[in-house]
Amino acid sequence: MRITNATHEDHTAAILAAAERLFRERGFDGVGVAEVARTAGLTHGAVYSRFPGKTALAAAALRHSLLCAADKWRERAERAREAGRDPFKALIDAYLRPAHRDNPADGCPIATLGPEAAREPGPLADALAEGTAALAAELANALPASMPPEARARAATAALSAMNGGLILSRALRGHPAASDAALESARALARAAARL
Repeated sequence: MRITNATHEDHTAAILAAAERLFRERGFDGVGVAEVARTAGLTHGAVYSRFPGKTALAAAALRHSLLCAADKWRERAERAREAGRDPFKALIDAYLRPAHRDNPADGCPIATLGPEAAREPGPLADALAEGTAALAAELANALPASMPPEARARAATAALSAMNGGLILSRALRGHPAASDAALESARALARAAARL
């Protein structure tokens, strides 16, 4: 049976969606290509016809997940502007909320996969760097245009660092709810303060 371009794109999207979720849930080492294929409703041959190996699949899934997150951040910032709210604060508050902490499989892959990807030279580290830059750019764009570009870039990097560190710490402390919530609140305060750098 001949696969149309639309079907090929649908299958690729299904593979990436399955891989993104599974990798965020259990890490790169905790998931095999066969499981990704099964979750996507396809054969492992369908995965290998698009990605030459697990590392290529993991890098594509990580890149796709981060770039999609950057698109969502852009939309959230725009909605905040339209509603007369501070877009920078809106991005921080949406990221550092209990629902995000409690659902790593649906959350930011920097917090779940960043340390793993950083230990892997090549495609995974490149995907992490590209996606992180895209998120930092959206944070910078959410800051006032009156700030010099270098200051916006520095503030965005500082905020993103506080956001990810706070989310990771908050997840690590989930067994201690008061400490976990305090980590989120402290990270929110630090990230917001970055705008004053």
